Amino acid sequence: MRNLIRRTARALALLLTPGTGTHRAGARPVRQPPAPHHHHHAAVRLPLHRSPYGLDLGPCDGGASPLVRPYLIGMEVEVAA
Repeated sequence: MRNLIRRTARALALLLTPGTGTHRAGARPVRQPPAPHHHHHAAVRLPLHRSPYGLDLGPCDGGASPLVRPYLIGMEVEVAA
């Protein structure tokens, strides 16, 4: 376990730093990226985001909702009887 810090730093340096490139036998020709095409389109802007929580809709009416819990209806029938 001699020079553990030095060996660890060297191993990390080999992994994280770019190589020299001298290990390749022949140099490949460098490809040039294609020239960018300039399209002059009108920018389409999206509408601004509006949160539904910021709208003042007033309190929710639970009776107007079609979703009804069946056990509540059963309890109301028992209480009324």
